[in-house]
Amino acid sequence: MPRAAPRKATRFLLLSLVLLMQSAALLRAAPLSPSDKLLGNLEQLARAAPANSGIAVFDLASGTPVFLHNAEKPLKPASVMKVLTSAVALEDLGPEFQFRTEFLVEAPLTSGRVQNLYVKGGGDPALTVEELWKISRNLGLLGVRQIDNVILDDSGFNSGRSPVGQRAYQTGSSALAFNHDSLGFMVCPTQSGREARVETVPPEIQPRIEGRIQTSSSEAATFTIDELYQQGGQLAFKIGGAIPKDQECETFYRSVVDPVSYLGQTFRGILKQTGVNLLSGYRGGKTPVGAKVLYAHLSPPLSEILKDLNHFSNNFIAEQLLYAIGAHLSGNFEREAGLKRLEQYLISLGVSAASVRVVDASGLSHSSRLSASAVARVLKRMAELDSVRPEFENSLSVGGRSGTLKRRDFGLVSGATVRGKTGTLDGVSSLAGYLSCTSGRKLVFAILINDAPSKEAAERLENQIVKSLSDL
Repeated sequence: MPRAAPRKATRFLLLSLVLLMQSAALLRAAPLSPSDKLLGNLEQLARAAPANSGIAVFDLASGTPVFLHNAEKPLKPASVMKVLTSAVALEDLGPEFQFRTEFLVEAPLTSGRVQNLYVKGGGDPALTVEELWKISRNLGLLGVRQIDNVILDDSGFNSGRSPVGQRAYQTGSSALAFNHDSLGFMVCPTQSGREARVETVPPEIQPRIEGRIQTSSSEAATFTIDELYQQGGQLAFKIGGAIPKDQECETFYRSVVDPVSYLGQTFRGILKQTGVNLLSGYRGGKTPVGAKVLYAHLSPPLSEILKDLNHFSNNFIAEQLLYAIGAHLSGNFEREAGLKRLEQYLISLGVSAASVRVVDASGLSHSSRLSASAVARVLKRMAELDSVRPEFENSLSVGGRSGTLKRRDFGLVSGATVRGKTGTLDGVSSLAGYLSCTSGRKLVFAILINDAPSKEAAERLENQIVKSLSDL
């Protein structure tokens, strides 16, 4: 009898151990939930990404993280940098902000004559040839019939920014920028062995063109449009090579080193065609103190400008906006002040200063650094501000429908949509934006891939990540 109690206790312990082991086995055998499977799939995709990659996904309603992978790692953002530029521009300047280009005179009109017409630039990124036609007609409606001299004043920016290359996306910045500081060349083949037809876009400007492009029977185009330089104040280009006879006309754009001369030459031709006589021509110079505004040309509102910026990833617009952001901070169109403001904005959102390096507003530089988490924080901030949220979201491309995402539907089923911003540099691919899932859940996400083996491989990975997220 005295030994019975211990035996019962032993049997109880053994039975408890068996039950615990069985429970553990049942837990191990229990099927994963759909969410667990999806998150496991995301983990696999993240491991397949290059080591220098970052992913940040947050639930838009609660702000809680959904998936993080190297989310705080400073990386090259490429054109996803424009998400930051757009956000700061909207908050600081407002959706209704307009750039202003002034046309000033020192004395009132006398019999329709203006001795000196000063054109004072305000950094308008939307001052195109179409707008210049409107300006010329409006000057005529104000009674201007003759102008002795046009003085082009681009002194508004503390220092202009020269082009970083000859491609249109490498243009510089100027207070008196014109036509996106780029000039187009439409090249059309003729008959084999004959000179191809080369027309400028816009046709109102006629630069000096040296060389010729031949029409050939080959299958590949080998022509060049290079070596932009100045000859006595006139824009000049050198062309050469050949274009296949069966190829359709193509238009190629080149950056313009001297946007002031570009504007002056075009303005002179348009004034003549609208009935305003320009006697002496144009030159650069500063507007004298005391000059009166004869006419002020306003750009489209910022909300419209941002659509062009983000839908087409326009580097020129981003850099022009940087000066306006700087003016809001310091009172002057200063690029460095604009860069400082972009960094300050990120820090105000809780981003570590050590993880931020803002070198430009467009993302064209390989020296800028942002983390995936920082980009996601900016997107989340924009979604929370009713005063600018519609304009910000409308500036983003829609997957499978518009802008840089027009040809990327991500394989999403009906009910799921993506609004986002892409980015591409050599070895860099990025994607960030908003995702409406099939369940109705809304996510904010940022994917930054550095050291990508190829653009195609990086985009496939981005597409797979977005597709997996859409099922959450």
